[in-house]
Amino acid sequence: NRLDDAEGVFKQVVQLVPGSATPHFYLARVYERSGKTPLAVEQLKRVITLEPGSDIGRRATVRLGLIKGVQLLEKKDVQGGLKEFQAVLTIDPNELMALFNIGTIYRELKQPDEAVATFKKLLEIEPRHLEARLRLGVIYMEAKQYVESSRELESVVSMGANTPFGQQATAILRNMQETFGEKLAEARKLVDEMEGYKKALVINPDDLAAHFNLGVLYAKQAVRDEALREFQEVARIKPDHAKAHYYIGLIQDDKGLYEKAVDAYNKAVTLEKDPAEAERIREKLQVAVARDLYAKDKLDLAKKHFDDLLQKKPNDMLALFYTALIQSKKGETGEAERTYQKIIGLYPDNLGARANLALLYES
Repeated sequence: NRLDDAEGVFKQVVQLVPGSATPHFYLARVYERSGKTPLAVEQLKRVITLEPGSDIGRRATVRLGLIKGVQLLEKKDVQGGLKEFQAVLTIDPNELMALFNIGTIYRELKQPDEAVATFKKLLEIEPRHLEARLRLGVIYMEAKQYVESSRELESVVSMGANTPFGQQATAILRNMQETFGEKLAEARKLVDEMEGYKKALVINPDDLAAHFNLGVLYAKQAVRDEALREFQEVARIKPDHAKAHYYIGLIQDDKGLYEKAVDAYNKAVTLEKDPAEAERIREKLQVAVARDLYAKDKLDLAKKHFDDLLQKKPNDMLALFYTALIQSKKGETGEAERTYQKIIGLYPDNLGARANLALLYES
């Protein structure tokens, strides 16, 4: 850090070996650190003139790009700065300053996915870059990805608790804990479980238990496509896995793919050995068949299935609701009105029944 002395020595070296680019490059670095940017630019251009295409010439080009990028940001030319830093990465993909600034620009431009990807790449190269890790944690927090945010912020604290970045991370973590409390801990536990199963599948892609448990966790979070994929993997590995077919049926049912749901429920009923569980699946199957018939406008057949369900469970909300829909479609407005009123009496919070009844009155 004795920059004045360093400047004097490098100037002497320039005089001793006037054709060498190396002392000019390090003299430029001294000027950069001293805040003498115009002098740094002059020396870097000299490097490129003396040794174009060489390693040190390439490094000088990178430094010039970084300086220009920062200058453009200072002038509020965000897009211009982004282009300069991206150009730097074409020369040196691992240039930390370029990656850091690109990540910061993406965040400013409201492009969180690109910002996250950039900061993650930077941290792969330099895991102890606390400011980048702090910013990544903040971006996750802004995107409401609190588990990922808390992990990054905790890493900042563990690596530099007494640094300004560590202190900022500590304050943010404290606020998150006050806001979410046990919910954050539960979410962390869930994500840890999921990551454990994913790691198991990297080791053994046909790990039945890992696929099934991961599917259950996805289903709990209502991440349907991912859950469906995992249960389909279970069924591929073990075709007679009744529970996998049952869960496939539930997801297809939830997605409104009733034919596929019926097929899955049929397989589950056939394979299920527990009589009570098989009966529960049969009820789901009957509902899926009825909803499929309704979707295909086969109203009389659908009504028959829903009537059968109501014989067993007179207050079944779904069967009552579809019955009212069918009655309304068939012009049986009086019966539909009574059915909707029954639903509202049993389930006062059913907004669908209230809205449909209002439309019925309006017509």
